[in-house]
Amino acid sequence: MGVWLTNSPSPLYYEHQRIGVAMDELQRAGFTRVIPNVWSRVTTFHQSRFAPVEPPLAKAGVGIDPICTISAGGQKRGIKVMPWFEYGLMEPANARVVNDNPDWVLAKANGERTMTMHGRHRMSWLNPAHPEVRERFIGLVVELLQRCSLDGLQLDDHFAWPVEFGYDSFTSNLYGEQTGT
Repeated sequence: MGVWLTNSPSPLYYEHQRIGVAMDELQRAGFTRVIPNVWSRVTTFHQSRFAPVEPPLAKAGVGIDPICTISAGGQKRGIKVMPWFEYGLMEPANARVVNDNPDWVLAKANGERTMTMHGRHRMSWLNPAHPEVRERFIGLVVELLQRCSLDGLQLDDHFAWPVEFGYDSFTSNLYGEQTGT
């Protein structure tokens, strides 16, 4: 039996003691797997060369390293830890990575590069066919795996993108190169 752990709206990630108490409670409740959120909306829950640290964690101190702390706690208690890369390639439309790298962003046939999600958030999707997008995301995964002993990964459903996207010049040119049409 597994459970997802997140920083929202929980303060779980910001104190070692709180993480230990949570892991004890999960063990007592019979959980055998935890899926902690490690990546969400442009930020990470660890120091990364590919993306900024989540601001409340930066304020609390990245030395807490919640994912590796959860992983160590899981090993001690016989609980498997499989970090969750929430939101996948979906980013807020005003994110720095989107604004600094417009050629990384998927577009609709009409050129629009955003979609409203959950009724209020303007979101963009990074193009998984773009080599620099792949390098960035694989880098996020590898640096986590190099730091923590983990039992697997969960990739979010937002690694897929809405069918309206895929008409940006990078994707169109790639399609032309690969198909000749």
